[in-house]
Amino acid sequence: MNNQVNRNDQTLPGIPTEPVGSVPRPRELQDALVAQSQGNLTTEALDALFVTSRKFFMKYLVSISVILFAITPAAVSAENPIHKSDYAGQEKRLIKSLSDDDIQQLQQGEGWGLAKAAELNGMPGPA
Repeated sequence: MNNQVNRNDQTLPGIPTEPVGSVPRPRELQDALVAQSQGNLTTEALDALFVTSRKFFMKYLVSISVILFAITPAAVSAENPIHKSDYAGQEKRLIKSLSDDDIQQLQQGEGWGLAKAAELNGMPGPA
């Protein structure tokens, strides 16, 4: 329930907001709005309170923005650590798991073994 003035000029308990439930306003400003609606406060005095409230809100908004912009780069860098694979660049080979030397040995009929295939598949290779 909100702090609102109902039809009987009674203040209802709850979060201090306008009757439409918008941004909370300082109690002093709410009291000034009630006083102005009852004819106890001039429009100029109410305008001065609005200016004060607006300045406070802008300082608050700037403070929050500075904090958010300060922590965002740290959060992004922690989220994406720099990682370089031991196999980077091998995707450009004719056969990705074989080096040029391995292909040459196989073409000459020399033994190659399964060490690389085992390593790539997370299995222990030949000793």
